[in-house]
Amino acid sequence: MLVSLTVTCLILSLCSGQAILSSEDQCDKETRTMQKCTCKLGYKTCLDFKVDKSGCREGVKTRYNSRKCNAAEEHLSKRCNVERNTKDVPDYYQMGPGTLKIPNSLFKDNRKRICDRLVANNVPRGAVMFFEGGKQVQQYDTDRDIEFQQESYFTWLFGVMEADFYGAIDVDNCESILFMPRLPASYAVWMGELKTPEYFKTRYGVDRVQYTDEIVTILNQLRPSALLVMDGVNSDSKSTFQTPSFEGMDQFKVDTTTLYNEIAECRVKKSAGEMEVMRYVNEMSCEAHKEVMKGIRTELQQRTELQTPNTDNCNSVRL
Repeated sequence: MLVSLTVTCLILSLCSGQAILSSEDQCDKETRTMQKCTCKLGYKTCLDFKVDKSGCREGVKTRYNSRKCNAAEEHLSKRCNVERNTKDVPDYYQMGPGTLKIPNSLFKDNRKRICDRLVANNVPRGAVMFFEGGKQVQQYDTDRDIEFQQESYFTWLFGVMEADFYGAIDVDNCESILFMPRLPASYAVWMGELKTPEYFKTRYGVDRVQYTDEIVTILNQLRPSALLVMDGVNSDSKSTFQTPSFEGMDQFKVDTTTLYNEIAECRVKKSAGEMEVMRYVNEMSCEAHKEVMKGIRTELQQRTELQTPNTDNCNSVRL
């Protein structure tokens, strides 16, 4: 089935829409007739057969417009796009070739840990956790992007590397939903191929991916008894966590007192997978610092002459 679809997609791309898009064969035993149809260029061509003792025999050939044909073309095109967009998609988190591969199962385990903790602490049934990922911001009034780093809780839960995502987790069954920005087609000029929800579903191993303009619709379908959001003060930095927000949030019963402390406690005790990542990061950081120390000289500038080599070494270390 996969091979067949792949070949069909290839034909579609090579023949500029002139490929046969679908076909169906039906031999009705009661009426003793058979119709074989092919869809091509928005038309449906059919061969009508009559059945006698020797089997089906060809009769009249008919060509006509068909909505079904157009629907088949659209359906197959979508399937082709899905296959192209999800082909060879990694199912792990990785910062570059040769670096540690962190499986999506680590983030899935983290989501289960917070769900189990909330259930154990008698959070009302039907509650849904809602999270806001990091935002891409520009330098002052310019269009220059400041280097993006994902919000740490969002990374811990989903492993998402892109900006402007949201996420939801159903506490009862731990179903995970990502909400991605709906970008204009013109963005592809600068950003290359725009990724689809199917791509990100495979990429991050979540249950569903929707667009951010569908947040209210999807949450209404879930009918949460409470929407649990992050709100609290970091005990080390004393900084206040920015509470998630979206248009239409006032339609839901929002709980800002439960989630922050519970998820912070979950992160205190590291899993075996997290310990492996921390060992790797520490070793990589040590190697980069050693390279910096080897090159230290008097009158060197910290930012331009020491920090840059340190960053380069962090990015290039392969362990």
